Amino acid sequence: MDRELILAALTCLLCGPALVVAGAVRLAAPRDRAADDRERRAWHRLWLPLVPAALVLAFLLGWAAQEPEQAEAGGAVLFGIAALFGGVVIRAIVRAARAARGPRRPPVAMTTGLWRPRVVVAPELAARLDPRALAAAIAHEAAHARHRDPLRMWLAQLATDLQWPARAARARFADWRHALELARDAEACAHVHASDLAAALIAAAQLARGE
Repeated sequence: MDRELILAALTCLLCGPALVVAGAVRLAAPRDRAADDRERRAWHRLWLPLVPAALVLAFLLGWAAQEPEQAEAGGAVLFGIAALFGGVVIRAIVRAARAARGPRRPPVAMTTGLWRPRVVVAPELAARLDPRALAAAIAHEAAHARHRDPLRMWLAQLATDLQWPARAARARFADWRHALELARDAEACAHVHASDLAAALIAAAQLARGE
């Protein structure tokens, strides 16, 4: 049997359970007072469960480099079990491809673009805001662009999907999204008034609800 096929099967067979077990572990949410520190720690929590799978993958790559082109393996049984975890990987890839195309219904204010992020504000929202509130909304989205948050969000969603169906993984993703928004609010408030940003957020929420 080809070494590459065995490597692919073993990767799914061994890395899959490692992701499931590590992803199910509940990690305490960060409680840092500083918003940027809390966001940074929440970001690290997203990736910590992937470390065991990465170590297993490194071991398998080392094994593959030592093995001959043809190697013995369990055949159909090996690939049958590996297919269960391979389905999770395929699901994650499909969801990542859909997310890369952007949302079907763009938000009223957003930062878009994985490689070259740019700020987009809907004309309807701009018409509702006074100049200071509009500047606050743009400052918030500009903070997302500076940190390349669309790309980070795409990677975070991919890492979470690879741990499907672990609820703890989804909880870590939600915690990070919340911490991310707080951190970008804090960064924007270094240049604009908090009341103007609050007014922009309220107007955006109302417009999104169709009010």
